[in-house]
Amino acid sequence: MEAVAADRHLTALGGDAFRSWVRAYATHAVVVKEIFHVRRLHLGHVAHAFALKERPTLVGKSAAKASAQQKRKASHSQRSGGGGGKRPKGSSGSGKSGGGKSGGRKQPRKAAAQVVGGKGTMYNLA
Repeated sequence: MEAVAADRHLTALGGDAFRSWVRAYATHAVVVKEIFHVRRLHLGHVAHAFALKERPTLVGKSAAKASAQQKRKASHSQRSGGGGGKRPKGSSGSGKSGGGKSGGRKQPRKAAAQVVGGKGTMYNLA
């Protein structure tokens, strides 16, 4: 377990495997849902089975998607001269001023939740 914790790549793979396993567990047939009920799982123990020290979040991107996004950001910053990719505050980048529903103000982001479930049943695992 210590070797996995020391290697970021293995930890990311373990987190992806954990998420995949929990999603698969939540999609059992209705006949056996009472036996394999996802809310009765101790997710900390499941994480330990994947050699993880703590339970990863079920919300968010997988490690593969996150690394692909980091590669895109790195290649984009190299092409644009390494400007960091951020625009000055108040700049929308479209050349138009303000407009739109929000009147130029940013709207707060809604919290994302991972919802999984099988036939007719949904579980919020956030």
